[in-house]
Amino acid sequence: MEQILSGKTAKRYGGRFTSSKIHALTKLNRKKDDFGAPALTYIKEKKIELLLKDSVSSYAHSKALAWGNFVEVFCYHKCLELDFGYILNSKETQLHPKYSEYWSGACDMEYFKGDKLHAISEIKCYQKKGFALYAEMLQKKDIELFKKEYPQEYWQIVSNACIHEVDFGEAIAFMPFKKDYEVLKGMAENYESVDAWKYRFIYEDKIWQLPFLNEDSSFNDIERFMFEVPKEDKEFLTSQVEKAIKLL
Repeated sequence: MEQILSGKTAKRYGGRFTSSKIHALTKLNRKKDDFGAPALTYIKEKKIELLLKDSVSSYAHSKALAWGNFVEVFCYHKCLELDFGYILNSKETQLHPKYSEYWSGACDMEYFKGDKLHAISEIKCYQKKGFALYAEMLQKKDIELFKKEYPQEYWQIVSNACIHEVDFGEAIAFMPFKKDYEVLKGMAENYESVDAWKYRFIYEDKIWQLPFLNEDSSFNDIERFMFEVPKEDKEFLTSQVEKAIKLL
């Protein structure tokens, strides 16, 4: 557990477009013939990072972020119970095979069929309302709806599919059941590292203060949607990155 969570502080690559924020490059102007304001702002940020030789993003800590990082590992073990094809990626940044100087990303899990990488998976451990909305959308298994309602999450998967050169991506919404409370509480209590303070709330707070799922909920603790990433979306995103590189 300690080794896996410590991977959350993987080296930052200032100046590179990252999968988690790359949705900004998909924003077009009103004429739909060039970058829109969000894309231009993001490109400008990358230009500044190249000058600084560092990231402009500052470290942020919150209970919601710490919760997501912690239960993501628990989700991985739950996924293994469903399918042994998963391998947890401890937030190790991967570079795009062609545009390694400008494009990077880190997926949460890799999914293998035999010895071949088949898909990349992204786990989202939102708070209760966020989980319910995201999980409900995933249950519909509609790519166009996913793209429309959750563009940041969708294009993150497309980006990491491009980086890992796979045709399939998977979106996962996870919230542990209340029956898992004691296990997670024990994991947090026994976690030993310099950043253990981040996770104290998991065993100090009451169960009703934490995002646990009722067993009679309409949702599973793991809601999964694996899909073939549309070729045209991979090509569109790649072309947007290529155009953005020219503006750096």
